[in-house]
Amino acid sequence: MNAKAIDVWSRIYSDLTTKAIFVASVLYMVFIASGGWDSNLLLMHSFRQTQTAITVSALLKGGPWLAYETPVLGPPWSIPFEFPLYQWIVALVVKTGWFHINQAGRLVSELFFFSALYPLFQILALLQISKKQRYIILAIFCISPQYLFWSQTFMIESAALALSIYFLWLTFLCREMIDSNRIDWLVLLSLSVVGSLAGLVKITTFFSFLGGAVVITAVFAFGKYRRDGFQRKKLQSLILVLTAIGLVPFLAVSVWTGYADSLKELNPLGKWLTSGTLQVWNFGTLDQKLSLKTWSIFYARTFSDLVGNSLLLVISIAMLFFCRKALAISALVSIGLYTLAVLTFTNLHYIHNYYAYANGIFLVVAVGIAITELFESPNNIKRVVGLLLFGMVIFFSVEHFKNQYMPIQNAHFDFTSIRGEINAYSKPEDVFIVIGDDWSSAVPYYINRRTAPIKEQLFTSPKFSESFSDLKKNLQKYHIGGIIFRTKYNVLPKGDREFINDAVRFFNIKPVSLSKQQWYDNSRLFIVYNGS
Repeated sequence: MNAKAIDVWSRIYSDLTTKAIFVASVLYMVFIASGGWDSNLLLMHSFRQTQTAITVSALLKGGPWLAYETPVLGPPWSIPFEFPLYQWIVALVVKTGWFHINQAGRLVSELFFFSALYPLFQILALLQISKKQRYIILAIFCISPQYLFWSQTFMIESAALALSIYFLWLTFLCREMIDSNRIDWLVLLSLSVVGSLAGLVKITTFFSFLGGAVVITAVFAFGKYRRDGFQRKKLQSLILVLTAIGLVPFLAVSVWTGYADSLKELNPLGKWLTSGTLQVWNFGTLDQKLSLKTWSIFYARTFSDLVGNSLLLVISIAMLFFCRKALAISALVSIGLYTLAVLTFTNLHYIHNYYAYANGIFLVVAVGIAITELFESPNNIKRVVGLLLFGMVIFFSVEHFKNQYMPIQNAHFDFTSIRGEINAYSKPEDVFIVIGDDWSSAVPYYINRRTAPIKEQLFTSPKFSESFSDLKKNLQKYHIGGIIFRTKYNVLPKGDREFINDAVRFFNIKPVSLSKQQWYDNSRLFIVYNGS
């Protein structure tokens, strides 16, 4: 390479340029977030968004803050899953009076994402990645369609991710204790607390980061052992670090899971949602893990969600062959940690496209390392390839978000008529029976009423008759405002009308009105109000 070419490249690929690219990516993310600031929560996976939001709503109405209510499965109303750290923060933001609940949820989610950029920057530095490379990698992270869209939703994903990244960074800091006689108890305590919170908020996100922490610590300890042998004090330090990394979070998650399951067991419908009964749902089956269809879905959907184009991600990773050995190994470990999550929680990743938010960062980092290593090469051809790949990542990420997510983000639906009718025929403390909507929180959140769901096929099933009898018994202390039947049809089919009549008799309802309301996805809500 001649001196002139070197001078031109040094001007293009400079600290100022890479910082400007990073700042532009952050501003782009803020701009995208503002586009959906006032939209409703019925965008994508509304089931999960409204479930989180209705929990915050219950907190604000005076519900318990630990055994928090998710009032969609009938009394008792507590069916906790994650530890409600995110929900607590959102509720506190709402209490300031500056934001309504949907805005507060989006704001907290975005802030958690941005808070994760600093520890990620520090982790990349500890991996011996140059500052210019780090800014480019963070920029790719910020423009990723996956993180653009889901960071502005009412979900716990960014909170779990931020805590997990901080946990990994603290692991890097704690590993130095293994090579010294000094114990930094503050850092060690921080590692235990942050790791526990990450696991409590979302164990499926934390899982890969825990694996990464174990790998980091084991590799470092093994290197010290080969060089010096294990001295007693160093072995004690290693045990302390491993306790903070794994044992303390494991105990915290175990205690919370047991507590949450005990509350679900009190609910005749919630008992089907305990950790034991959800094992197949969470982990999937061996056939699913080995299925070509499963992995083709991940390739077509997840990879394009992360960098805009599936093939582009594969090509970028292939460029690791041209990287420095140490960074190529780091990138391959990162890819392995992503794969670990998908292999473990296969069904969750298969069903929910937002689950890539938890661990897709590992693939984004691997792509970023490959591209920026080409930038760092003295070879002109490699630099041109790196520029082309980076340009395509930007282009395809913007296009993918524009085509896939922006139409969803800007969707709106007016609930005024539904709320007005609900308020006219019922009281805030009334409970509604919801049929044909699984146990989604969307209807109860937007009608601002507690609900109890029924699946039509289960109502007459002997297997579930006891559960519905228990539900009816539990509802004796409450006034049933009516029954909401959700259907895709403009009129109720004959079988559905018969089922409604059966449900009316079962719950001793005196019908005073049958109303039809259009719902947000072109379905209909047929509402039978109770006049008793």
